[in-house]
Amino acid sequence: MSTDIKPSQITLSDEGKICFQPNETNPLPGDAIAQLVKGESIYAPQFEMMAGAPLSQDIVSAALEAHWQANLPVFYKLTATSELPQPVQDICAAVYESFGMAAREDLQDTIAQLDTDMRTIVRNKGIRLGPLYLFCPEMNKPAALRLRALLWGVYNGMDLPVTRMPDGMVSKKVDSAEAPLAPAQAALYKALCYPVYGGRAIRIDMLDRVVNAIYDSADKGKFQAQHAMAEWMGCPIAELYAILEALGHKKVHDPADDVAEDTAPTKEETAEEKTEAPVSEEQAEDAQDAAKPNTDNIKPELATFALKRGKAYQKSGGGKAQKPHAKKDKPAFKKGKKPNKGKKPKDQGPRVISAGPDKPSQANSPFAVLGQLKK
Repeated sequence: MSTDIKPSQITLSDEGKICFQPNETNPLPGDAIAQLVKGESIYAPQFEMMAGAPLSQDIVSAALEAHWQANLPVFYKLTATSELPQPVQDICAAVYESFGMAAREDLQDTIAQLDTDMRTIVRNKGIRLGPLYLFCPEMNKPAALRLRALLWGVYNGMDLPVTRMPDGMVSKKVDSAEAPLAPAQAALYKALCYPVYGGRAIRIDMLDRVVNAIYDSADKGKFQAQHAMAEWMGCPIAELYAILEALGHKKVHDPADDVAEDTAPTKEETAEEKTEAPVSEEQAEDAQDAAKPNTDNIKPELATFALKRGKAYQKSGGGKAQKPHAKKDKPAFKKGKKPNKGKKPKDQGPRVISAGPDKPSQANSPFAVLGQLKK
């Protein structure tokens, strides 16, 4: 880039317009000089210069490269893996190819190969091994979120600016029977690390926190919903239940249903109310206030859910759930021989069967294309 032009003078709008501000002290973006268009990959968009643009293509290309490096540094780290152990390379490649968030169940065999040192490397690459997804927390920063939304929209031919989550919002109701969510918009939310569960787009780090709380509190295959979970996600209790069920957990008991049954009036009570003498509105309000218990700071008990059964509970090739450590039938003893009472059987350890994943080929970094952007 020319020494006379600073990177801050060239900015990128949510509409994909590349703007130039000649006066470096002016905070306004200036005039549009080019437009982003779809390129060879989501990370390597092209651009078209507008007629009469005061800057050359090389200067604009260098400015975009500086913009990527400043706002998407974690993606550069994910492509610099040639000297790392193969499981780490495979995880970095999967997160990179999925635009920052990959399903854990697709990488479970690879994760099982990680030792302590490899896990440290993965963490230093900016990847968090969550219970549902592997993701990069840095991608939820406002600048990175805006840029990723733009890149996704340009590559997938969406109308710009795309509809994305407001900066800093933890979750938002985005799907309902009255206003169903379009598949393309749901894919965008997921690409931006806001997967949709129970009709709400939820920021992945907060969803990660809720899922960890579920498994930390689970006992004997069940757990109770917590008010803190709804507070973390900024949603009412009814929507929390919808999210938990969308995650695969089944509601088995709700104390609110018991309360509703207990407070339902009987036929005799209804008949007595009809025969009571009329009272004034003021007397009725006083009676209600006197009958109300002091419920300040008392939160109702929430529902209990049956924990979703994962792969550990599944028979290989079967489909019926079973406990991973089910008791085996007692061995039959030969006639005339007594079992060795009081002696513990020899511990042969758990039986583990594992298979390494197919190793995907490592492609060259698509960031190299940015240096060859053409009109």
